[in-house]
Amino acid sequence: MFHVFAALSEFIRELIVAGTREGLAAARARVGGRPTVVSPDLRRAPFWLTW
Repeated sequence: MFHVFAALSEFIRELIVAGTREGLAAARARVGGRPTVVSPDLRRAPFWLTW
């Protein structure tokens, strides 16, 4: 009996994971991903600190 519940649980988990991946892919296609936090100027800051 335990094996039946374990198999069902694993199947449901796979469905949840697949749905989450599809949702994330759709959101990335729609919006283009999360906006960057660091501006290009701040990305160059460590370079200028080494001089």
